[in-house]
Amino acid sequence: MEACYISQKTKRKSLSRSSAKDFIGLLGHELKGQLAGIVQALDSIHAHKLPDATFSKEAAIYFDYIKMITLNATAVYENMISSSVAGDGSLKISEEEMLVEPFIQSCIDSFSILSNLQNVRIERDVFVRPGTKGTIDFVKLRQIFSNLLLNAFKYAQPESYIIARAHVYGEKIILKVVSRGETIPKAKLQTIFEPYQTLEKGKSGVGLGLYLCEQYTDLLGGNIEVRSKRRVTVFSVILSFSSIKFDNHDK
Repeated sequence: MEACYISQKTKRKSLSRSSAKDFIGLLGHELKGQLAGIVQALDSIHAHKLPDATFSKEAAIYFDYIKMITLNATAVYENMISSSVAGDGSLKISEEEMLVEPFIQSCIDSFSILSNLQNVRIERDVFVRPGTKGTIDFVKLRQIFSNLLLNAFKYAQPESYIIARAHVYGEKIILKVVSRGETIPKAKLQTIFEPYQTLEKGKSGVGLGLYLCEQYTDLLGGNIEVRSKRRVTVFSVILSFSSIKFDNHDK
């Protein structure tokens, strides 16, 4: 969560009451989803409690889920701290090299339990050559993909589907999240990436998730767009070849 970067980019560099409000709002948004996931997992564990106060084997998966969410929340927190100490508001991108396909799968895996709980199936469409490595800020890339998937689950209808898509084409890597639910009105599509915009009161947070997606995508030199028609909504993120590079055998 790049609270310092976003606040200082859009407002005066001196800390004002407004920028402090943005900082708290962004921090709350990023951590709220992680904490809500932990609470949901704990509730599920409690449901598997046996009369003798032990837990059934089905509860084991939720312990792994809590561990995963906690690690993700820690990464978000550390990312926020590193951003908040940026002296001039220029965010430092922390690049690392990683295998792309397992990383994408891990992002989708983190929503498997939510998929079961909400009775919304998640389908994978991952087309990345085995062994492909990318160099990018994977913390920010994960937050982009995760925010889009979380947003899709918020508005998906029960017994519907969400498609998580990741393709690499030449000098582009494309992430897409397709979901079936209510069609987003055209007026909302014009402001959907602005801060504090929500589609429906009571279903979402403070309206910063998509704003963060747009900010991170722009920071990584990419583009994000949304289309919504006939109850199907598609969010697309395109990152250029400068954000992803391959080993020699993949070129």
